[in-house]
Formats: sequence, structure tokens, C-alpha cells
Amino acid sequence: MKAEQAASLLARTPLFAGLNESELLGLGACARRHSYRRGQYIFHQGDTGDAVFVLTEGRVKVIFASADGDEMILATLQPPDVFGELALIDGGPRSASIQTLEPTAVLSLTRATLLGLMSRQPGVTDVILRSLGMLVRRMIAQAADLVFMDLHGRVAKLLLRMIEDLSDHPSQLTSL
Repeated sequence: MKAEQAASLLARTPLFAGLNESELLGLGACARRHSYRRGQYIFHQGDTGDAVFVLTEGRVKVIFASADGDEMILATLQPPDVFGELALIDGGPRSASIQTLEPTAVLSLTRATLLGLMSRQPGVTDVILRSLGMLVRRMIAQAADLVFMDLHGRVAKLLLRMIEDLSDHPSQLTSL
């Protein structure tokens, strides 16, 4: 994939939308495109967190597995969502697995590439911190729902969120 194409895809994400053209082209030159079949794992919980991913085609689910092997779907993502951001903070192991729901394409950016950009462009650090803050807030809200809402309330809230997501991404209606 050419740097210009990758830059154009990165510019569609909330994480990178505020970057100028030269910064996007620089990132685009470093981005690697990967394609996955339906049901394939992009990474597993516990893997080394060495890259951030931008979803460019398809949909994926974020899965957390317990020590007993029980699984919980934390989120369903679609373009132009970004995942794997926690790797930017500590480079630690993946906190969840990512599995494709349909044929999927992603762009990956290494932790080293993004840390370099953050040191040269402080505004990028601000955007990444906001993204991580939104992730933490979403996880806190999910935990609160589990504690304070009954099953019917959680299902109703999930359905409302799915409707909102579909209204934000009308192209997904054709894939249902």
C-alpha cells in the first residue's frame, strides 16, 4: 500500500485526524497493511503489545477470556476504529483478543513509530491520551452496568448503542 493511501485511511480516524499532511504521510509510510479471513485472530490476549491497529475494512470483536476459558465480548469495532492503544502506554501484554467477524483489513503502526511521533509532535500525545481516556470511561461504564443493571436493562442499553452505531455508520446496514 502506498504511503498516500495509508495516510488517507489514517486521516479518517479520530486518533490521527488532527495531524497535518506531512505527519500523516510519514505515518502512512510506516504503516503496514494486513488482511484477515473471517474468524481469524489478529492477536490473542497475553500476546506482546507492540503495535496499534486501524480497522480499514470489515468488523472485529474484542474478547476477554477468563482463566477458566469463559469469554466475554467487550466491543464490536468497525472502520475507522482503532484498537491496541494500551500497547502505547507500557508495551505490556494484550489485555484482550481481537477476532474478525468478516474478511477484514487493518493498518498497523509499531509502538516505536508512534512513540517517536509523540516525542516530535506533542499534540499527538494529547490525542492518544484522549483516546485512552475514552477507553477507560467505556470500561468503567460497562463495569457499572454489570453491577447496577439487571439483564433486561443491559440488553436494552446494548441494543440502543447498536442502533446509534448503525446510525453513525449507515453502510453497515447492508451487511446485516
